Amino acid sequence: KCARIMKDFLALIRQGSLERSAGTVKPLVRGARILVVDDEPGIAEVLAEVFQLDGHVVAMVGNGEAALAELRVAHYDLILSDVRMPDLDGPALYREVERRHPDLLPRFIFLTGDIMSPETSQFLAQAAVPCLSKPFTLEMVREVVQRVLSEASRT
Repeated sequence: KCARIMKDFLALIRQGSLERSAGTVKPLVRGARILVVDDEPGIAEVLAEVFQLDGHVVAMVGNGEAALAELRVAHYDLILSDVRMPDLDGPALYREVERRHPDLLPRFIFLTGDIMSPETSQFLAQAAVPCLSKPFTLEMVREVVQRVLSEASRT
């Protein structure tokens, strides 16, 4: 189901119809550097295309280890991370970012299809950062990204 949704999103983006419908969501912050951390390439690619259409610079990695390596060489304004990934998952990535780059904690957004597990729910409640449940709409993602970027730019 998720793969079909992602294919539909990609088709809309490539046809340009998504760009036209995006007129209802005006990006307030442009040019942000966003790191997308997701082991599902289809989801990461769709998010990257949407954020690039909104004027952002996007890098994609497939797990938390790769994200930490990327954070060693580049600065990011926002991290969008899946919760469940191989090697280093979202909660472990968050804890490492808390230790190494605490200024990035308010710039975290989690994506998950696992909102029902007690350990995921507990972690998300403790982290107190925005979380979107899969499947989500592009409008939902854009709204949360803009809110987090706007709040971060005020601090």
